Amino acid sequence: MWRGLKCLLVGAILLGAPWQVWAAGTERDEVREFTQLLVLYDYGATEDAAIAESIVEIVARVERTPAETRLFERLQRPSGASFLIPTRHPADLRERLGAESAAEYLQRYVVLDFDSAEAARTALVALKQDRNVKSVSPNGAGDFSVSPSDPLFATAGSPMDYQWGLHALGMQYAWDLARGHAYVGHVDSGIQINHPDLNYRPQFFYAYDGAISADELAYASTFRGHGTHTAGIIAASTSNPVSQYGHPNPPAPIGVSGMCWHCSLLVARATVPVDPLSGAPFLPISGMIASTYWAVDSGAQVINLSLGLDPSPSGPGIPDCIGDPYNSFCLVLAHAAARQVVISAAAGNNMLSEIQFPASDSRTIAVGAVQSVATNLRGFLWTEENPLEGFRGSNTGIAMQYWGVVAPGRDVLSTVYTTFDWNPLTRCGDNGFGSNAGIGYGICTGTSMAAPFVSGLAGIMRSANPLLSADEIRALILLSSSQASAPDQWAGYGMPNGYIAVWAALNTANRLTPLFAFWGPYTRNYFYTTAPQMGSAAVIGTLPPYVSSGFNGYNPVGTSVPGISLFPGTTRPALAESWIFTTHTNPSNPSVELRPLLRLSFKCGDYLPPGATSVCASYPYHVDHFYSTDYNEAQTYVSTAGYKIDGIEGYVYPYGYAQPANTEPLIRAYNPAVDDHAIFPQSLQASMASQGYTVNVITLGYVYRNNGYRPTY
Repeated sequence: MWRGLKCLLVGAILLGAPWQVWAAGTERDEVREFTQLLVLYDYGATEDAAIAESIVEIVARVERTPAETRLFERLQRPSGASFLIPTRHPADLRERLGAESAAEYLQRYVVLDFDSAEAARTALVALKQDRNVKSVSPNGAGDFSVSPSDPLFATAGSPMDYQWGLHALGMQYAWDLARGHAYVGHVDSGIQINHPDLNYRPQFFYAYDGAISADELAYASTFRGHGTHTAGIIAASTSNPVSQYGHPNPPAPIGVSGMCWHCSLLVARATVPVDPLSGAPFLPISGMIASTYWAVDSGAQVINLSLGLDPSPSGPGIPDCIGDPYNSFCLVLAHAAARQVVISAAAGNNMLSEIQFPASDSRTIAVGAVQSVATNLRGFLWTEENPLEGFRGSNTGIAMQYWGVVAPGRDVLSTVYTTFDWNPLTRCGDNGFGSNAGIGYGICTGTSMAAPFVSGLAGIMRSANPLLSADEIRALILLSSSQASAPDQWAGYGMPNGYIAVWAALNTANRLTPLFAFWGPYTRNYFYTTAPQMGSAAVIGTLPPYVSSGFNGYNPVGTSVPGISLFPGTTRPALAESWIFTTHTNPSNPSVELRPLLRLSFKCGDYLPPGATSVCASYPYHVDHFYSTDYNEAQTYVSTAGYKIDGIEGYVYPYGYAQPANTEPLIRAYNPAVDDHAIFPQSLQASMASQGYTVNVITLGYVYRNNGYRPTY
């Protein structure tokens, strides 16, 4: 009998050293019941196929037709129903997904509510035997456990008072190669949106419960703070005194440094305010799945999952993605794999000899936790001296030997929700717990803290070489780790070396990457990105921001490029007009850094400052993407024209210096008729002028024209 799904958001550090660790197993005593089921109905199995799409409406009705009544009875008379993926795609977009794609199957999933746990258990047994149901599983609840000038990066005193994890990973050397600017999905409990060390991007936000903010403040102490801490490990704003004009840079050194300095977070809050059984806030499996689905659809290149399904005997067991590929969690992993998204997943905090799901799935990188000092029989592997329920130490298991690594997880210093202690029993919060980091910064412990280190590293690697596949990124991280020659079931491949991993990503090709180009016929907008995953979101129609996904599809423009023929998970060609650099180092003039190409966005419906103009009355689905190599100019557009900074797409030669050989000026021009900005190589200027791009023409820098082959420099 299913006894309820137990999901954990796992939250709890290291140095490369011989790993003397021993597998250990414990059991969890608590069992949580469930009152919801996740159901994939087989649309074509019976005469009810025509109405299966309307399950949510049918369940809500008081009066039903005979055919609808048969379906209602077959579903075991649920008290309510909703779609697993609340964001409903229009028919033409779903047609582009493909009828047999994981993304389309997830659109068909429904969440069925029952009046009691007993009714839900009975329905689960019946639906498992129903030939019209492709997959069914409980929707259980979850728990949380848990060289810049930033003052808390510098080594000083206790590991709890500085970011020892960054030093252990060798990041001060990796940042000399690349600082990172990828788009990283953050599936968690939200963040403190006004934290001074976090760059919150409201256009990249999703809440499973339909909330209008990513802030954790509304949630009880069980949840608030977990997401703020993991977000800071990935991408806290970084003070860098040597970054030259054009880079985002706080005006004064503050706080902590994130792994990936300029990574943009796609924040997905998976929690909901009310557990159907207890009335307390909780983390449903459906929220984890829908949030991951949104992050993939929105163009994330990497996704951090500091969460998982408990593998203990009292838990639900691990989904069998081979035997039941239509399981909803398995489908969302398949969706991410099709888009070539790297997933870093926490191994779990129960000190079991089996890691939790999805870390146990080979499409992820499983991440265990280590500590700075070897104080136990398991060596550096994190182990609590005074274990608590769900907070005993890092899980181990055979999966670690094949796709697992370890990262700092004990007493990790990062951003915390200001003046709040979200989990004092596990030493998490803003009151210190032995740390003197100051307000808004604190330590936490758990594999939840280890996974974001790997997500941040993957973000830098994805920035350095966006065309690498997810498997290639995964392999480079594993092979750069401390015991790659002899991986085991405890520490896996060991701890990654940040410098080696980034160097390997850079040296698979030169540092030029195509700047993919698109035109949106409904958005009346040119769009450019170096991220293939963002390109997939654009051609499918789910690229944020948008007014309506039904009017958000983009068409690729330009010339084909080597190394990628189609955008991942689509049938659309990958086209580009120019090539730009992936890192800041200038091969033409090493003393002058390349300029970051900043991307900003505006959509109809966004706030317009007084005096700003708009064409939204004529083009209600309009979006504009604005590109700049001047951070101050970008901030001006934010404050005076209602734009939001999306992130950095790459780097270009600075304008005003000698033009490097074989390059062209990168032109930016404005079309007032459709309120749109475009960027293009100078050789395309006449063509763009014929389309109306003739106003405010300036040169942003120098780039290489795409002629169908990789340029050299």
